[in-house]
Amino acid sequence: MLWIKNVKPGLRTRTKIIESLISKGELTVKQLAEIVEVSESTILYHLNNMQKEEIVESIPTSPIKWKLRSVGYEPITSFFKIAKKKSKKRTKRTDKK
Repeated sequence: MLWIKNVKPGLRTRTKIIESLISKGELTVKQLAEIVEVSESTILYHLNNMQKEEIVESIPTSPIKWKLRSVGYEPITSFFKIAKKKSKKRTKRTDKK
């Protein structure tokens, strides 16, 4: 299993990539770079790492498109729903103080 150092900028980028693939489906590196607002090389770096982790897969089209893998798709989407709920709870607690 590949070990990826999870620093905040990388986590934000990977999160945006996954959210984009969830909401828009199959996307090219160029499309993802425009949506996430980072360079194409940064997108490709993260996609290659996520492919090694079996989170995404490439589709051999021209140009190559990327999508979330069907195996493990539900846990990823469920994670984002849980993370958003936790984030809302944290916001509510800070508002009370």
